[in-house]
Amino acid sequence: LAKMLVQVSHPFDMRHTAYLMIAKDPGPDDEFVYQPSQRLVRRVDLKNMSLLGTDYTFNDIAFKDIEDASYFRFPDEVLDDTPVYVVEANVNETIDIQYHRTRMYMEKEHYIPLRVRYWDDFGVEVKEMTASRKSIRSFGDLWVATESTMRDIRQKTSSTLHIEDVDTEPDFHPRLFSTSVLAKG
Repeated sequence: LAKMLVQVSHPFDMRHTAYLMIAKDPGPDDEFVYQPSQRLVRRVDLKNMSLLGTDYTFNDIAFKDIEDASYFRFPDEVLDDTPVYVVEANVNETIDIQYHRTRMYMEKEHYIPLRVRYWDDFGVEVKEMTASRKSIRSFGDLWVATESTMRDIRQKTSSTLHIEDVDTEPDFHPRLFSTSVLAKG
């Protein structure tokens, strides 16, 4: 369904670390990590792990195709003077996913989430992502919130993600998304 390669350039002690995720249907996703200190590629399960020490996890940024969920549309709201659709997804408990319940507040023009609330398996709200309507930019035909903040409610921490550029038509060779290329750092 999708492939994602993350190569780390900073901080210095993590330089050349790389992550490869391949979302498959059917079957579980393939996830690999290359750490230069060990000079080896390992199969891992990173979805619920912190992304480089931030409040974002790989699951928060990875491709998700959730067909086995029930969706409920709440009444529309206004969030920071912006009209939003409010949609909640409740994922089937048999699916291996970090959050089984999420509520998204999407601005109506480009369907960009301005707020996402996340609950754990016990029904406790654990995280919240917020983005400003003013940060939404166009990259070709793709609209993106270029600044978002993830807040961990339990830990009382937050991390802000800034997106500077998006290549909407990358020219990648399929071999780029392989464990052999991953090992080259």
